[in-house]
Amino acid sequence: MNLDFRYFVLVLSILLGFSALSQTDGHLDLSVQKVKMDTNYIEDLSDRLNLYIFGKSKYNHFTVNNLEDKSKLTFAPNDRFNIGFGFNYKWLGLGVAFNLPFVNNDDDIYGKTERFDAQMNIYTHKFLVDFYFNRYKGFYIQNPDVIDSTFKIHGNYPIYPNLESFDVGGAFFFLVNNKKFSYRASFIQNERQKKMAGSLVLGFIAHFNLTSNDTNIVPYEFVKDLEVPSDYMVRTFGSGDLGPMIGYAFNFLIRKKLMITLSVVPGIVWQRQTAHAQREERRIEKNQLGLVMSNKVAITYNGQFFYYGLNYNDFHSVHNYKEISTTSNIGNFRLFFGRRFDLSKLRHKKQTIKSF
Repeated sequence: MNLDFRYFVLVLSILLGFSALSQTDGHLDLSVQKVKMDTNYIEDLSDRLNLYIFGKSKYNHFTVNNLEDKSKLTFAPNDRFNIGFGFNYKWLGLGVAFNLPFVNNDDDIYGKTERFDAQMNIYTHKFLVDFYFNRYKGFYIQNPDVIDSTFKIHGNYPIYPNLESFDVGGAFFFLVNNKKFSYRASFIQNERQKKMAGSLVLGFIAHFNLTSNDTNIVPYEFVKDLEVPSDYMVRTFGSGDLGPMIGYAFNFLIRKKLMITLSVVPGIVWQRQTAHAQREERRIEKNQLGLVMSNKVAITYNGQFFYYGLNYNDFHSVHNYKEISTTSNIGNFRLFFGRRFDLSKLRHKKQTIKSF
């Protein structure tokens, strides 16, 4: 393919992909190569067309932790399960999922959530890059019994229709043992891991979050026993994470075609934390070191033609204030089933027919 035309297609695909994401729920995968790999460990299947269907659930939760009594209060959007389809071929992949009303019809219980959730993944043999940009509006408290002992009787979840969370960021990961270990076999299925292998993973994260509401986010009942409870009856939480990460990933094989992938990459990063209390003069600002972690799990059956399995991706960060802390969790869970098509055989058949 002509290099200029290839990059034109790349840019056009990104624009189309994120245009689709604004109306639906999807992901864009870019798989840039080629480099040498150890063929005793990895089989390259990127020249085959992968068509697949999938079901996917994304989440964006945050937890407020009372460090005095060890209690936790978890806020979550009304999560939904979307069903869609996608493809992977050579260096490009696109998946788009749609909200099915008869599956996600529980707004009367958990409230209504408005969302824009876009992500892009770039996979090479050496690198993995994750980008995400999301905005959620409309949350509910998942465990209201922490502040309301009568919850199990009346069963009404506290709903925050104007609570809004905005996240933007990206993470870059380098695979040290990139010639023998493959993320692509687990998460985009255009390779097959032939022998068990693992790799040290070096990374760098940049992440920004802002959570705000038109009234107090933290209920008085949750902080009333603290020294100055009004300090934590806040309307906004803001956080930023920046720094290195290091961890390990391993592909376990069971009878050659069934694979389990475990990847844990923690990081000690610089954090900027702010919180605005109900009274404008009350403001918390802190700069300190903090903990972030990227976790990936996959269980995949990777046959010659058919493949199926599940993927789980999670990023979370912890931010400590004086008497409370907050934990942010962003991630997704995906079930998939796919079929590979060897286009070289189709081209060979066409050439054979033409020769006659």
